[in-house]
This record gives sequence, structure tokens and C-alpha cells, in this order.
Amino acid sequence: MAEVLLTLGIIIFVGLFNAENFIVSTHPPTVNKRVDYVYLSRMSTDGYEGWKRAYAHAKMVLDSRSDRNFFDSEERREIAYAGMVIQNLLVNSYELAADYGGLRGRVPDRQFDFFDWLYSWNFSRWNAYQKMQSDMPISELVKLQDKYFDYYRKISSQPESERGFEMDISPGSPFFD
Repeated sequence: MAEVLLTLGIIIFVGLFNAENFIVSTHPPTVNKRVDYVYLSRMSTDGYEGWKRAYAHAKMVLDSRSDRNFFDSEERREIAYAGMVIQNLLVNSYELAADYGGLRGRVPDRQFDFFDWLYSWNFSRWNAYQKMQSDMPISELVKLQDKYFDYYRKISSQPESERGFEMDISPGSPFFD
């Protein structure tokens, strides 16, 4: 009987353990001793706290350089990564809005009946959608994307030898394409 209870306890623990939140809160992914905010922004809704950290960092990067017209290689890398974070968060926001924002049934490729909705409903995704509306509203994400595009135009006007940067992260998620 003790073995059965132990087995059930382990199964319940493993089923309820939020690995992504654990990663974000205890040991966020790093590259060259810097937190990989692009990776955090690509996590599933279980890693929502990673989305918040990535958003805060991208906002700080994009807000702190607005008066500049020339950017060195490190700044270009930070701006590019901030743009990737904002793009990932916009995609997350649009996908969650399509599922939980009242768009269901009005988006042609997402026609669901009640049982489809009930089967596909996910608390983690719904919760992330609710939090995203207050923590990082779509209007703020779009403003940050506009700032990123302004930086992109400024960087594009720099001499050709002063436009690139060394990318030291993987822009895609491993095994999930």
C-alpha cells in the first residue's frame, strides 16, 4: 500500500510541477554570462514569469537609447535581441487573444463548437492571457515594436561596416519546429 501511495504522490508531483517557472525563478538560461531573454520569451505559458522578465528587459533596452543615432556592436546586439523578444511576445499575445479573447468563431481557421472549446481550453494559457492584458498590453508591445523599427532604421543608416553584430544565441527553439 505504501508503494502505491508513493507512486501516486510522485505522479501527482510530476504532473503539477511547473518546470518552466522553476527554470525562470532558480536558474534562467544564460549565454556568455548574460540572461537569454529571447529564450525566456519563447517559453510556453507555464513560463509566463520568463515572459515578464524578457518584456521588462526589452523595454529597458528600447527605452534607454532613444536619443542615440549611432550604436556599437554590443548595442546593436541588445537592440536586435529586444526586437526578437517583442516579436515573440506579440505572437504569444495574438495566439492567446485568438483562443481566449472573444475572437473564437470569428477567425476563419478557428471555427470551434462548444466541445472543441472545452477540450482545447487550458488553464495555463487562459491565465497567461489574463495576466498579459495587464502586465504587457498589446498597445505597449506595438509601441515597443515601433521603437525597435526606429532603431533598425537608424542602424541601417550607419556605415555598412557598423551595422552587424555577433549573434551568440540560437533564434529557434531546439526540437520544436
